[in-house]
Amino acid sequence: MHYDMSTKTLNIGSFVMNFHHQLLRLGIITSKRVDDQGWTQFEVDFFEDSIYETNVAWNNQMRPGSDNRKYEYRADQIKPIDPEWLQNVMESYGRYKDERRIEIG
Repeated sequence: MHYDMSTKTLNIGSFVMNFHHQLLRLGIITSKRVDDQGWTQFEVDFFEDSIYETNVAWNNQMRPGSDNRKYEYRADQIKPIDPEWLQNVMESYGRYKDERRIEIG
């Protein structure tokens, strides 16, 4: 499935993804600002983010006194996702899984 991101913009309320260090995170933009260098920075409320939280806690434990949590993301670090497109992908996966199910008995 091809997903055209060229028509998508990043705004408060946009559904986005971040893929960094082999960790895929999905969330909603909650704030937007332009920093002193001209980069647009976004705060994102990520869903089901326990793996990231665990990684941050471990890194903070290894480096006492530091905060390794990332609070803002540049525009090039997140990508918009159309929830309908993602729903179609998940439904396609469900059909794929059902078609290949092996019945025992």
